[in-house]
Amino acid sequence: MSVPSAPANLDRAPVPERTGQPSARVGIITPCYNAEAFVGDTIASVDAQTFTDWVHVIVNDGSTDRTAALLDTYADQDPRRQVFHQPNRGHAITKNRAASRVADTVEYLLFLDADDALVPRALDTAVAYLDRHPDVAVVHWRFDVVDVKGGALPTHFKNEWHRRHVPSRFGVEVLPEQAPETPLPAVLTHCGMIPSCMLMRQSAFAATTGFNESTLREGLSDVDLFVQLALQVSIHRVPDALTHYRVHDRQVTADIRKMDRQYEKLLRRWRWKALREERGNRDLQRALLFAECRKPTADRLYAAASEWRKGAYRTAGRVWVGAVARYLWSLLPSRGAAPLYLNIRAWAERAG
Repeated sequence: MSVPSAPANLDRAPVPERTGQPSARVGIITPCYNAEAFVGDTIASVDAQTFTDWVHVIVNDGSTDRTAALLDTYADQDPRRQVFHQPNRGHAITKNRAASRVADTVEYLLFLDADDALVPRALDTAVAYLDRHPDVAVVHWRFDVVDVKGGALPTHFKNEWHRRHVPSRFGVEVLPEQAPETPLPAVLTHCGMIPSCMLMRQSAFAATTGFNESTLREGLSDVDLFVQLALQVSIHRVPDALTHYRVHDRQVTADIRKMDRQYEKLLRRWRWKALREERGNRDLQRALLFAECRKPTADRLYAAASEWRKGAYRTAGRVWVGAVARYLWSLLPSRGAAPLYLNIRAWAERAG
């Protein structure tokens, strides 16, 4: 029986030598915070991959439960697995630091959350797709929702997150399952892209600023990264469900109101960039107009009808007028309407 080595501190661990050649084709990064209930399943799912040329970097991010002790039992079981510990810094910072550690030593990156699990053929499928499509930098896939015990939840509402919405002539359409490309409007409007369901070229990640460590560190730092990628590279999706996405009351996305606030922060950040750093980027402006005006119209009209049924006629009318106004904005020629709308929103935020 082997004796586990001393826990490695990520702050003091030596960085692997840059040889110019990948030491493994896939680098899997798993940040852990109080993940003792699920991380064992996550590790087992990586070990079970039919594609075996990987390195798995697992970082205990200052957990206060038994996560640290549990991870140390895995440290010496497989040379492809690296376990580190650090004071709590949050998922965004942890992912960026771990990615920096394996930079230039892997070809592809996958950020696998500590409560999710891969199906055995996940890496095989994703690597093969990127190998066949050198012009594609990111491939993502669907997930199946499971409960805390790993049982399937086929009727859970998060199973609908995989729909990719894009603008049609006068409304919104859902891309067919077999359509490979995931465009920017779909990325901005919740299309089921999560870190545990995507493989990206390490070079594509290195060309971004990584996960947002400041304004979005409490949620949606991953979507901010996806938007960066969509503006620079081609993103495709395979229709297979290759990840088990676990729902439980401690995950960040369980707080819907908090996620709504974070989504508004995300849109505000990209509005600012669209008016300044990305001022000439028409694709970003059109995508923001779609995300803020056309896509939410149906939801707002449903909310207005709900308020009307409750007798809140004034509120219903205000919501209805707002929904129609935003929808009409989305029908205007985007070349002029998008920057005008974004400037109006920016002015309103400053005035407020």
